Amino acid sequence: MRFVRGGNLIDLDWLVEATSQQMPLAMNYAEAQFALGKELWLCACRG
Repeated sequence: MRFVRGGNLIDLDWLVEATSQQMPLAMNYAEAQFALGKELWLCACRG
């Protein structure tokens, strides 16, 4: 339990649910951009 030692605690199930309800992804727009050859780069890190 990392948060017990001073790390962060977040309920990822809640985060995904709340984000999808309040800020849905524009998948139609994304599909159109990918069809035009656009790329999507993501970076995730753990600090």
